[in-house]
Amino acid sequence: MAPPLPTPSRPPDASIRGPSSWRQPSPVQTPECTTRTLAFDSAASSAADEASARAKKRRRRVAQAAAFVSARRPLDTEQDAEDAEDAAQDAMWTLTRGEDAVRRATHSAGHVEDTRAAAKPLLTAQTTTSVQKVDDRPQRTTTVDRLRRLVRTCSRQHHVASALFYADKLVAMSSRDEHDVLLFADACYLNREFHRAIHAIRKARLTEQLEDGKAVAVPSHVTLRAFLLQGRCMLAIKQKEPCLELLGAVLPEREHDVVLLAKKVQQLDNGEEHAAEGINVVSSLALLMGETFEEIGNRENATFYFRIALRCDVHCAEAFFHLFDKQMLSAQEEKELVASLDFSTDEMQLLELLYQTHVGKYDTTPPVEERFAEVEHDFDLTDNLDLNVTRAESYYYQHDIQQAHEICESVRERDPFNFRVISVYVGTLVELGKKRELYHYAHQMVDVYPTKASAWYTVGCYYLLIQKYEAAQRYFHKATSLEPSYAPAWIGFGNSFAAQDESDQAMSSYRTASSLFPGSHLPPLYIGMEYLRTNNLVQAQEFIRQASVICPTDPLVYNELGSVYYKQKDYPKAIEMYTKALQLCKYLPERLMEAWEPTLFNLGYSYRKLRKFDQAIHYFQSALRLAPRNASILAALGFTYHMKGNLEQAIESYHAALAYAPEDTLAGSMITVAFEESLSSGPGSFPEFAEPPPKDAPKTSGLTPLRARRSTGNDGNAQLSRRLDQSYSSIERSRQSLACPSLDFSDDSSMMNVDED
Repeated sequence: MAPPLPTPSRPPDASIRGPSSWRQPSPVQTPECTTRTLAFDSAASSAADEASARAKKRRRRVAQAAAFVSARRPLDTEQDAEDAEDAAQDAMWTLTRGEDAVRRATHSAGHVEDTRAAAKPLLTAQTTTSVQKVDDRPQRTTTVDRLRRLVRTCSRQHHVASALFYADKLVAMSSRDEHDVLLFADACYLNREFHRAIHAIRKARLTEQLEDGKAVAVPSHVTLRAFLLQGRCMLAIKQKEPCLELLGAVLPEREHDVVLLAKKVQQLDNGEEHAAEGINVVSSLALLMGETFEEIGNRENATFYFRIALRCDVHCAEAFFHLFDKQMLSAQEEKELVASLDFSTDEMQLLELLYQTHVGKYDTTPPVEERFAEVEHDFDLTDNLDLNVTRAESYYYQHDIQQAHEICESVRERDPFNFRVISVYVGTLVELGKKRELYHYAHQMVDVYPTKASAWYTVGCYYLLIQKYEAAQRYFHKATSLEPSYAPAWIGFGNSFAAQDESDQAMSSYRTASSLFPGSHLPPLYIGMEYLRTNNLVQAQEFIRQASVICPTDPLVYNELGSVYYKQKDYPKAIEMYTKALQLCKYLPERLMEAWEPTLFNLGYSYRKLRKFDQAIHYFQSALRLAPRNASILAALGFTYHMKGNLEQAIESYHAALAYAPEDTLAGSMITVAFEESLSSGPGSFPEFAEPPPKDAPKTSGLTPLRARRSTGNDGNAQLSRRLDQSYSSIERSRQSLACPSLDFSDDSSMMNVDED
């Protein structure tokens, strides 16, 4: 008797994945190779029937399994094809083992035909599977379309992992269609798998043609989108230089050529099936180029590409906000840019009005409300929070702090976590001295935005307000550590150092802010004010003039420039600058003119230096109308009357100054000199005074009219002026300065001869 045939060894289980060399190929199962003529063993005949019945049942199960595998329709991916092949191999090896069992039990040749019959369903199933693959192509196309819609829907609904899962299957089913590869790469980008997205784009060779330098008239939309997505991924993983090289391969160097490319792409997109609505892809590429230059600190090139992005597509609001919110352009450049934009593509006719609200925030004409009236009325945007924040900024820049504060409060009531309102709201709280409100607001911001620079900037402003400068510097430093490009924190840093008379560190902070905000005039203005405070007049004049070029409509610039000329003893030029500052304020409402009282005060000083006492008295009185209880103005007015020879008015003004500020050394000393001068002129010239008013007296001087007047000749006036000059100089050596925020008279070089020719 021949021994039973050995059972063939089974390959590794299909669930264990490994190299294809691990799997043994399945031999071709034919009737010739699966059956042999065996000798009949009479001793096994009793068990043949039972074994034959078991074999038939086993063959039926194998045939059913094979039919199920052939009828099953999985997703047509490489992995699923391997699974189907493994299942077929399992069925074949199961059949072989069943046949061995039959042969060992019966050794009968009568079962040969049954074994052949068991092999036929498997062969039929394999043939049927091949036919179904050909016939299922329309169904596959439908599945691919559904997967595309599913991926886009998941992305819109922020189911990023689901979008990536379906996009992976979509790429395999669509034979790596370039649009589906981009869809997959976009899902990777949303899932923050940036390296994977870059690899998918490179593997599909979507950007290879332009990167190799091959000339292409107009790149396809999908190619430009691939460049855009790959560049964004590179910037996200801090590959800044490779990102610039990549974008440089697709964007021309000249601005005109980039705009022309955007127009050509737009024309092609109008007839392309896969073109997406929205921002022009060339504009998006220019925007990304600008953001990359901004990341590496090249502000000039960043500004250049942000402007190109806006010219390519006016709807690219991100580029607009980069330029205007970060103040990359001067006031004149902002106006020229908006005027040069092509708004004909804006069918809504809304963009131009919205952009105009951001231009000329320091301009007093037209008034703020008129600037916003048209867009709010025509498009019903009265309650729009973003427009209200822009309006608050305009009021703040025009020194209408109270109005700006009220608007910010209304915005916070409706949107407590509005991020854009933070800087202007904090500025109003500091200007109005609202310590408690700023304290609570700073706590709220830190709780909500602990990783945002603006939150810690708010804390620093609170400590700056309560004059804890070291703590303020600590929190401003934390803000700049979180976001080195956050310019307001650098300005606050400089202000805290300036409050401690640390000019070098203050100017260093201001210079950093100036490099971050090249279109803002405040950093160079503050640098000039620091140089003015340290009596470095040449440098002060240079930086303040630079500020006037950037923003020629801010009155504060000309007030400080006039102070420089005053210290240089160029009094006519100082008067010119002060007068120009007041001309810029003439359209402001009366309630806002109080902020410009120092300018009127400085004009009075300048005219007095030129011995034009009547003009000096006029401006001192104008300043006094804005600040009736200001002792410094009253003392300066009295001194001007004194120099003019009007002792009665001088004594009255000195007396009023002492009523509001008894510690005022100038008024206290000069009133004694005035009394001596009056007594030496004769008893008839001694004035009569009423009782001095209390400190909370009304806005009048509280003095009775002077009835006696003294007349003095010209020679007497000249002698009196010389004596007053000497007296005034000696008194000013012992006091700090007049209460004028713009002119610091505490410096010896300016105080000792303040009224000398």
